[in-house]
Amino acid sequence: MQNWASLVRCTLVLAATTLSTAAWAHTFTINQIDWRSDTGGYLVQNSEWGTVNIQFLPGDESEFVFTPAGFIGYVQVVTSLAAGAPYNWAVENMLMLFPSASDFDGRLPDSFSFNLGVPRGHDVTLDHEFRVAVLITPHPLTSMPYVPLYLESDIVPVIHEDWLWGNGLAGEVVPSTAENFVAFADDTNVKTEAKIQKIKESDIEAIDEEINGCGPGGAARSLRYLAQQNLIKLNQTGPQVYNTLKTKAYMNTGLGAGGKGTTNDNFQKGKDAYSKALNLKVMTDTTATAGVLQTDIMDPMNKGADVEIVIKRGKNDKGEDQLGHIAFVSEIILTRDKKTDDVTSFKVKYIDDPRQGNGKAENEGHWLEFDVTYDNQHRETIVLKGWGPGATLDQFFLEKKAP
Repeated sequence: MQNWASLVRCTLVLAATTLSTAAWAHTFTINQIDWRSDTGGYLVQNSEWGTVNIQFLPGDESEFVFTPAGFIGYVQVVTSLAAGAPYNWAVENMLMLFPSASDFDGRLPDSFSFNLGVPRGHDVTLDHEFRVAVLITPHPLTSMPYVPLYLESDIVPVIHEDWLWGNGLAGEVVPSTAENFVAFADDTNVKTEAKIQKIKESDIEAIDEEINGCGPGGAARSLRYLAQQNLIKLNQTGPQVYNTLKTKAYMNTGLGAGGKGTTNDNFQKGKDAYSKALNLKVMTDTTATAGVLQTDIMDPMNKGADVEIVIKRGKNDKGEDQLGHIAFVSEIILTRDKKTDDVTSFKVKYIDDPRQGNGKAENEGHWLEFDVTYDNQHRETIVLKGWGPGATLDQFFLEKKAP
C-alpha cells in the first residue's frame, strides 16, 4: 500500500530575488528502487535510484497556467535526507502540458526517476527523515527553488519498489548510477502534445509480462488499445494477444532467465504477421528522427494510432552495454525553437510492467526526457537523459487502421 503525501503551497525565492507563488499538485509517493535479478534475488538492493510518483486529478488544473496550448506548468522536486542536510534538485523543470481540463482525469501517476543522494546499498526507508517538496511553477527556473524542509510535516515515507533489470542479449548487467531528472526548459519554445485518445491511461489493459517480455507486452497493450477505440475488431484479451505474440511464429521472444527478448525486426514482423492472421488491417510505420516526430508520430497518435518506443539505455559505470527496452506510449510532449522550428526536446510517457516475472498484470507510467542538438550540417543527435553514456532513442513504432 502506497502512502500518498499531500503537496503544500510554497513561496519560492527565485534567483532574481523576486517572489513567485508556486502551486501544489495533489498527492505523491517516493520509492527506493531495488533492482531484481533474472535468476532470483537482487542485482542491486537499496539502490540510489528513487522515483517520485505524482497523481494528478480533476481539479488540479488550477495549479497550472492556461495558455492557447492548454494548461502548462513545470514540475520541480526538491529533496533532503534530513533537517539541515543539503538540498537536492531531484526533478528540474519538467514541462507538463494538458490540452484540456478533462486530461487530468484517469491518469496513471506521473513517475520520474532521480538520485536519492545516498550510497548504493543504503536503505533510505529505515531513516524516516527523507524530506520532499513537489512544486508546479508557471515558468522554468534557472536555479533550485528554496523551500524550507525542516518541519516534521516535510518528512515523507520512502517505500521499496522492485524493478526487474531484464537485459536480454547482454545478460545481467548492473544498472548505471542514478541521475536526477533534468529536463530541457525554454519558456519561449513552441510546445505541442500528443496522447492516447478516447481511452484513459487507467483503462489501458495491464499485461503480466514474463522476464524479457517487454516486446509482446507493449504490442499487446497497443493492439488492445486500438480495439478499445473500436478501430479494429480484436476478440482476444490482452493476455491472449501477449501469449500469441511471444511465440516463435510471431516475435520469437526469448523469455525468462537468460532469455534474449526480441529484436526490433522480429517485433515488427511478428506484429504484422499477427495483424494479417487476424485480418486486423493495421498499418505499421517507424521513425527515429526527431524532426518528423510531430507529423509522423504525434499527429497520427492524436487521431487514435498506437505508438511504442524502443530506447537504448547506453553504458553502465563499467562500460557494459545496458541494451534497450520496448514499451507502449501514452503521451509525448514536444518543444521546438520558435525561430528555427527545430525540435529541441521531447518527453515520452510510457506504460509497462516494471516487475516482469512476478505473475501479476501491472501498469506503471514513467517519463523519459530526450534532448536534441544539431551539428553544423544540421544532423541531429538525440540524447536520452538520466541513463548511461550513449543512451538514446532507437525508434518509434506506430500502428494505425489501414484505409
